[in-house]
Amino acid sequence: MMKKELICLGGTLLITMIISLLYGRYGAGALEAASAFVHGTATTLGKIMWQIRLPRILFVIIAGGILAISGQIFQTIFKNPLASGDVLGATSGCALGAAIAIVSFNVVYMRWIMAFVFGLMAICCCLLLATKVKGSRILNLVISGMIMQAICSAFLMIIKLTADPYQQLGTIEFWLMGGFSDITWQKLMMIIPLATILIFILYKLRWQIQLLAFGQEANSFGVDTQVIMIVVIIMNAMLLSSIIAICGIVSWVGLLVPHIIRLTFKVDFCHSFILNLLGGGIFLLMCDTISRNLFAFEVPISIITSIFGAVFLIILFVKGMIDI
Repeated sequence: MMKKELICLGGTLLITMIISLLYGRYGAGALEAASAFVHGTATTLGKIMWQIRLPRILFVIIAGGILAISGQIFQTIFKNPLASGDVLGATSGCALGAAIAIVSFNVVYMRWIMAFVFGLMAICCCLLLATKVKGSRILNLVISGMIMQAICSAFLMIIKLTADPYQQLGTIEFWLMGGFSDITWQKLMMIIPLATILIFILYKLRWQIQLLAFGQEANSFGVDTQVIMIVVIIMNAMLLSSIIAICGIVSWVGLLVPHIIRLTFKVDFCHSFILNLLGGGIFLLMCDTISRNLFAFEVPISIITSIFGAVFLIILFVKGMIDI
């Protein structure tokens, strides 16, 4: 059964990649684009496809898979179908770090580093705060995440107030909307090693992550829930922060894709891990293709994903398919 599901999603991803590769704002038909791709960088169109579109497509697929897996893990751990990367303040931390870098350094590499570091710091502060409070571990983490979101958002607004309204403020706002317009082979190579290692480890831990949904009862299965939860959350935060640091905030993917996979294939966390990776890549690549072809200018990716996400959530809500 799983083999059929993987073939289905794998085939869909391949078709989506081909469509995304062949279609763009550059004035050329699909056959001409295919010919240029085969002949390499000998022509202008070939250079566009090999040096701009292809690394962007591959990065988008990786980013979509990571965001989907991250959302699935958070929804499983917190037993909340509306949980996503925002739940522990990782996204807000990344946003604050990037904003500080834009105002203070105005160097792209510092923006990536600061966003990554502040995203991890937000998660670590959240975990530290949650361990200092008695009561439900899950509830403590959620409340701690809300506190970190509020703190990071407050400081982000302060940064916006002090930013140059003619240059820095616009850069901050555009970064917060997310986008893949500046993705290169170099940036793709930066993310692949970390993503490969962390995804492999999380895949190996998928059975333990599934048991975390049972709470303290998982200890009876020989799983140290506290250690596993902390390790998984930190690795998840590293994955999220690495993506957000490069392309900005991409909303709704982590919330939407796990629901689609769960409703479509009726499988649990362990059996849907790879399906979410593929599904996230398909969804985000479709949204990215729309964002760069819909108008004469490129639409920030979070606008497209938010529209799809809001419509899907309305459907789930009206049909009573969200159980909180």
